[in-house]
Amino acid sequence: MKNKLNLTLIFFLLFSSISLTAQVSSGEVSYKQKFIENLFDSIAIKKIDTKFRSQLDFVNKSLRTHSDNFEFILKFNRAESIYKLVKKMNNDKDRGYKIAAKYSRIDDVYYKNIQSGEKLVQKESFGELFIIKYDLNNIKWKLINKTKTIKNYKCFMATTTKIVKNSKGVFEKPVIAWYSPDIPLNYGPKGYGGLPGLILELHEDKLMYYVTKIKLNPIGTIEIIKPEKGKTLTENEFELKIKEMSSGFWRD
Repeated sequence: MKNKLNLTLIFFLLFSSISLTAQVSSGEVSYKQKFIENLFDSIAIKKIDTKFRSQLDFVNKSLRTHSDNFEFILKFNRAESIYKLVKKMNNDKDRGYKIAAKYSRIDDVYYKNIQSGEKLVQKESFGELFIIKYDLNNIKWKLINKTKTIKNYKCFMATTTKIVKNSKGVFEKPVIAWYSPDIPLNYGPKGYGGLPGLILELHEDKLMYYVTKIKLNPIGTIEIIKPEKGKTLTENEFELKIKEMSSGFWRD
C-alpha cells in the first residue's frame, strides 16, 4: 500500500511539473556578455607590423574590460519576442568602451513573430538605419546529448554554424546554445531560437551571452514593440547594399 502511495505521489509531482512549465506564457530574461577568447590571438599579433601590435593589444584589453558592461533584455510571449540593449548611462569618452560597444553592436534590435513568421534585425551601417528581414527557420540546429544546470534549470546543448560574409570572403563561425525545456518557448538572445526551450546561454564565436535574471509570467502586460524605423531589406538585399556602400566608402 505504501509503495502504491509513493508511485501516486511521484506521478502527481511529475505531471504537476509538466503542467506548470506548459503554463509559461511570457517573460523577461536579462543577459550579459563576455569574451571567452581574445579577438586577436598572439599568433595573429606577431604577424603584423610592430607599430600596430600595441593597437591590437589595446582592442583585446578593451573587449575584455568593457564587454560585460552591457546588459540586454529578452521580452517574450507566446507569439513574439524582442531582444535589445538595456539603456543606461554610458561612458562614450572612454575609447576602450567605444571599441567594445562598436564590436558588440550593442544597439542592434532583434524581433521575432512566430505567428506571422517574421524575423527582423534593426541595425545601423555606414550611418544609415536598416531593418533586415530574415528567414525565421534559417538556423539548423544539431541537438547534443550533454546537459548542465543554469540558474537551477536543466539545460541541453545544441550547435549550429553562423555564416559570415564580408570583404575577405565567406566564413563559418561556431555557435553553441544551452536551452532549457523547462521554459518551453523557443526564443533566445540575438534572435536565436527554434529549439525546444529557451536559450539561457549562447556561445557565438568568441562571445558568450549568459543569463543573469529570469522573470516568468510577470504581473502586467509585457510590451513588445516591433521595430519600424529604417529601410526594410531582405538579407540578400542588405548584403548587396553593404557591398555597394563599402566600395563607395573606400573609394572616397
